[in-house]
Amino acid sequence: EELGLDSVHQLIAIRRLSLILYDYFDELEMEQMGRLWEQTTLVLTPERQLLKEIEEEGSLEKSAIGRKKKKKLSKESGFKFALQSNDDVTIYVPIDFQDDEFVEELSVYMWDLYNLRMGQKNGYQLNLEDLMPMLKNVK
Repeated sequence: EELGLDSVHQLIAIRRLSLILYDYFDELEMEQMGRLWEQTTLVLTPERQLLKEIEEEGSLEKSAIGRKKKKKLSKESGFKFALQSNDDVTIYVPIDFQDDEFVEELSVYMWDLYNLRMGQKNGYQLNLEDLMPMLKNVK
């Protein structure tokens, strides 16, 4: 509870997640990616406090730099996707997620992870640079 994850909020979030996954089963093509979902773990993380605290203070509203920083912070979703060395996937979900942002995050990243894993299993040499060409220039 000290991390902002009390039992009641966790239960509410788990129920919301189950309803969203049920409602968007076809849209997220979960049946096709069944094997990936079997090895996926969802982990609830604390609320996205930083933006909330900044908004409450109003300290970023005073300057143009502050407004840019606030805009950047508001775009950070708090979701994280991790592909483990044993091919398991861990998705970190902030407990204060919005339904539409959860579906959007899954829509964007699960196919990439699926293609990466299935390509490796079928003998293709897929890597992150194949899925995200912008990484080829990063050293």
